[in-house]
Amino acid sequence: MIQKNKYGRAACGIRSWGTRLRSMGRIIGTTSSASISRWNHQFRHRLRRCTKRGFDILASLTLILILSPLLLATALIVIISDGFPILFIHRRVGRRGRLFPVWKLRTMRRDAELIEKKAHQHKIQKTAGDFVEPEDETIKKLRQNLLLFSHETNYPKDPRIIPFGGFIRKFSLDELPQLFNILSGNMSLVGPRPFVTFEVVNYSRRDQARHEVAPGLSGLWQISDRDSLTRFESIGLDLDYISRQSLFLDIRILLLTIPAALKNRGGN
Repeated sequence: MIQKNKYGRAACGIRSWGTRLRSMGRIIGTTSSASISRWNHQFRHRLRRCTKRGFDILASLTLILILSPLLLATALIVIISDGFPILFIHRRVGRRGRLFPVWKLRTMRRDAELIEKKAHQHKIQKTAGDFVEPEDETIKKLRQNLLLFSHETNYPKDPRIIPFGGFIRKFSLDELPQLFNILSGNMSLVGPRPFVTFEVVNYSRRDQARHEVAPGLSGLWQISDRDSLTRFESIGLDLDYISRQSLFLDIRILLLTIPAALKNRGGN
């Protein structure tokens, strides 16, 4: 029961407004806390992205300057072995699903894609008499490899590889031009491997998360035992990196990339 004072019902009104103000204060306080928490999360996310981008620019510029003699020497080997063009440009899926050109030093013949197409066309032929251009020994050799290793994407002793191309691939020298991809912002030093379009067509909702960040020159997948990993496991490593990415993790992966490249782990 409400007691009246000399101001009559005014006391009840003051108490009622006091209760309302306290309730509004709690609501505003809760909303403010949620807003501050959300702003803090966004700030840390943007800071992490800016730090990563700054590190990518600084590190890629440094590596380009240091490795430029090696890059030029490798490019000269390509020219001497098979002439121009020096670069092989292939479109890959990047951040947010956007396509971008990946630059690599060419290690195969200029007509490598045409040769593979013809070899695949005649992989199922029963007789050599049905084979187009039987005088082309390169197509014949690749066809034999395709028949023996039809489930593989990298063929052993691929006859399309130019002289010294195998050596360039073995030590990942063909990927040095991707430092310019990093400098342009299409790639990062560390991130998921950039896949071609047909590889991501049937991605699940889980797999699509790989495209939340820029693809990387190296990553957890690259420093692992790649030959023993399934596709599901390799994507899982990329998602694991995205969930706990940091500058220190990037540096650790880059340091582990050096021995992995020298050991040619999975680098057929």
